[in-house]
Amino acid sequence: MDRRKCGCMKTYQTNAVCPKCGKQLLTTDIPAYAFVCPDCDENFYGIEIMDYFGDEFEISAECTGDVFSENLDKLKNLLPDHLMDFIGYDEEIHTVDFGFSRILSSNEVLPFVNALESILNPKMVNKKTDLVQRKE
Repeated sequence: MDRRKCGCMKTYQTNAVCPKCGKQLLTTDIPAYAFVCPDCDENFYGIEIMDYFGDEFEISAECTGDVFSENLDKLKNLLPDHLMDFIGYDEEIHTVDFGFSRILSSNEVLPFVNALESILNPKMVNKKTDLVQRKE
């Protein structure tokens, strides 16, 4: 089963470049694999990613301005734990952007994505936990 198609896998947009096809990668919540390419359907370890578009590596998440404002303090608390250089909100496309001085490793992406998900979508985190518990 494709976890992205069923909505089981939470992904976030990045500016990292797929080493296979050159398109933009998404983060993944698959342990060990930090990134997935939606175009060529490949998973990648953080160490396999060598390039990104722009000056810094970025992870972006859809977010309304209200949710961003309400959770700004929580989002700022992610900074020291995850080596972020900046956090910003793009009002035009409604995303919160996180900038890093380097591409995150596989061991860094999953905790960041989980922490981000718990702030921006706490109901979805609880729903995913419920689904995992029911399957066990």
